[in-house]
Amino acid sequence: MIVTNGDVLARVDCAALVARTAPAGVCLAVAPRAVGEGTVGLGTEGEVVRLRGERFGAEVASGDYVGTLALGAEPLAGLPAQGCLIGDVTLPLLRRGAPVSTLLVAGRWFAPGDGIAEYLDEHRAWLQERAAASPASTRGGRVPELASYRGPGVTVAPGVDLDASALGAGVTVSGSGLLRGVVAWPGANVSAPLEDAVVTTRGTVVRRANA
Repeated sequence: MIVTNGDVLARVDCAALVARTAPAGVCLAVAPRAVGEGTVGLGTEGEVVRLRGERFGAEVASGDYVGTLALGAEPLAGLPAQGCLIGDVTLPLLRRGAPVSTLLVAGRWFAPGDGIAEYLDEHRAWLQERAAASPASTRGGRVPELASYRGPGVTVAPGVDLDASALGAGVTVSGSGLLRGVVAWPGANVSAPLEDAVVTTRGTVVRRANA
C-alpha cells in the first residue's frame, strides 16, 4: 500500500517504491541531500539509519523524506487507528530492526509551508516544462511561449488575456484585462485583472508578497 501527502509535489516511481518494500517493513521516497543533511540518513544499502534524531547505523548518504511511503503487508495489518506513519509506525519498526528501505527521487520537489511565492514559482516551473515538451518548442531553436493551462470546464470572459496562469477544472474568469501568474483552484471564481496570486475554491485571493 502506498500513502502520500497530498500537498507534497514529487515525482515518485510508485511501482519501484512497492518493489523495494519488504513485507515486514516500509519504504520511504527520499530526495538526495549532502551527507549529514536532510531528514533521513541512509546506510550502504539505502536503508534508513537516521530518522527524527534517532540513529540505527552508520550514515553514508542522506536525503529528505518527500511525503510518500509504501507499507508492507505486516505494518499495514498492524496500523494503529490513529497516529503518525513516521512516529507511530516507521520509528517502532526501526527500533526493533525491521527493514525500512528507501527509494531515491530525482528532480525538484515541493513541500507545504514553503510559502505563496514558492507555490507560484512551482506552477510557473511546471508551465515551463510543459511548454518545453510541446512540439512547437523544437522548431527553430526558439524559447517556447509560456502558455497558460486551462483545466476541463474553464470559462474565460472575452475581455480577459491569460499569461502564465494555471486554472483548475471548472474555474470561471470574469472581468477584463490581464490574468498573469495566477493559480486558480478548481471551481474558483476569478476576477481580472489579477497578477501573482492564488485564488482558492472559496474565492480567497492570496497574493505574492510585494505583488
